[in-house]
Amino acid sequence: MPIHEISSAFVSSAIISPFMTYIDLSLIHSQYYKENIFSSLNKVIYNFNRTKILKPLFIMNNVYFSTYISANLTEYYCKNNNYDYKIPTLVLTSFVNIFAISIKDKQFSCYFNKNLNFKLNSYLLFAFRDIITICSC
Repeated sequence: MPIHEISSAFVSSAIISPFMTYIDLSLIHSQYYKENIFSSLNKVIYNFNRTKILKPLFIMNNVYFSTYISANLTEYYCKNNNYDYKIPTLVLTSFVNIFAISIKDKQFSCYFNKNLNFKLNSYLLFAFRDIITICSC
């Protein structure tokens, strides 16, 4: 039983999710209110109370947990069956992460009660965030 892989995915997602929640909410806030990212980050940090941040934090935690657990369990399965784990882990983790992120982005834009059209720099920041996530696995 891969208890270590599951628990490490849980702990890792619990650590990274709060930071990424504030960053993503700030990106969406900056697009919605046409502000720069630092001003939006400041407002999101100081204006989101505990009850308001719980739903986005839960969504973000699920994104990272699903990404990390897919990476950990794929690697575990491949190593136990004498397969090279790098390509299967990259492919499965990328698929899970992109799927989870797309759901999360849709939920976060609904959180601001608007379907947002993001600028190119926002998509580049989202892509950078996803690359960091996938490479960290």
